[in-house]
Amino acid sequence: MAFVDDFTAWVVGKSASENTATIQEHVLPRLKRWEESSGAVFEASKTAFVHFSRTRGGGRWSSNPLTFKGEDIVPTDSVKILGVVMDSALRVRQQVARAAKWGFAAAQAVKRLANLRPAVAR
Repeated sequence: MAFVDDFTAWVVGKSASENTATIQEHVLPRLKRWEESSGAVFEASKTAFVHFSRTRGGGRWSSNPLTFKGEDIVPTDSVKILGVVMDSALRVRQQVARAAKWGFAAAQAVKRLANLRPAVAR
């Protein structure tokens, strides 16, 4: 899926190394061609790459980087996709902590409005 400045590619395979190779050999060249034909610009420094798996054994994790425009892109432990934090183990802890922080800030803002006159609060 693609938005104005977001592009996400999902690859499923038997191992993380196989997935990395598939992205390197098939997805990135296609992305480069699309970049050239559309005028879009993708920056390797703003690119995130993560392996999703509940376990690290059995070849499900690899530290092999991707190379795009001469820059290495190493796998990370989490990635933010359209505002949702997804970690490599598909746990929700980081997203819940982030949402709780936002919720607390909103609750504090509402609490500050409680002592104001209605016209000022509006």
